[in-house]
Amino acid sequence: MLACIAYLVRFFYQNRDSLQLILRLDVITIFFIVILAVIYLFIYSLRIQIVLEKCSRKKLNYIYLFKLMVLARFLNTVFSQMGNVYRGYRLKKEYDISYTSYISSFVSTLWMDTCFNLYFATVLILILSPEFKIGYFTAWTIFLVIALCVSAVPPAGNMLLGKIKIETKFLNWAHSKLTEVVSVTIINLRDIRYLGSFLLLGVSELILTILGYYILFKGFGIILTFQALLVFYILMSLSLFIAITPGNIGVQEIAFGFISEQMGIGMDKGILASIVARIINFFIIILMGVFFGGIRLLRESKKYTTSEDKVD
Repeated sequence: MLACIAYLVRFFYQNRDSLQLILRLDVITIFFIVILAVIYLFIYSLRIQIVLEKCSRKKLNYIYLFKLMVLARFLNTVFSQMGNVYRGYRLKKEYDISYTSYISSFVSTLWMDTCFNLYFATVLILILSPEFKIGYFTAWTIFLVIALCVSAVPPAGNMLLGKIKIETKFLNWAHSKLTEVVSVTIINLRDIRYLGSFLLLGVSELILTILGYYILFKGFGIILTFQALLVFYILMSLSLFIAITPGNIGVQEIAFGFISEQMGIGMDKGILASIVARIINFFIIILMGVFFGGIRLLRESKKYTTSEDKVD
């Protein structure tokens, strides 16, 4: 992470004029991006509610879950993974949702969501602009290859671990988790009503994110095509699926810059778009987290970080 940040600092030191792009962002632009980000949180929480209710067969209170999602993100911004631990602890305590079901639900959701985004983007670009390129390659080809790779990760991992003869506690645990993720996903895919709701909310998240990036780049004085906006959305989706550094800080910015350069937009604009979006989301989560009692949770963090509840 430090290496990525050092690279970004060096980049903007050598391209100081690029920072003036931030001054072009006015209050109205920031306001609309904030509104879209908050709406995204509401839809994301609803999507998680549908998944958890499906996997646990228990009815969850949406308002409670929304606050829980915000507080989990708030804690994650302070200490990496603390929010995830807290979310699992509260779901276990309030709804008796096992840690295994909680982990399987979220991993399954992340996997399904990433695959859906990639296949959906592939189809859209094939329909709208099959010749659209990222560097030397057509965008739909890149998305399709990545989609196939991501789709194969849990089944391939499950199969591989099943053939390993070395018996260790960690390998057995990893094998059981991958098996459950694959099983949960397959079962969920058979429920057409559930799948329809999941995909509809996914499209809503896609639209909100693309609108946010459109407004942000327009604030920089750049009008992006739908295809280019779709590429940035896929990058963000992959950033959630593949974490190289905490929150992919630095990595996501460099990836945005590289792809922007390949699309002829300019590396500086891609990096700045990622940085500005990250800062806006950071302040939204901090403010909402404090409003929902995040400071008190930090003081009581030992309750759930040293919980005696056993993982079932």
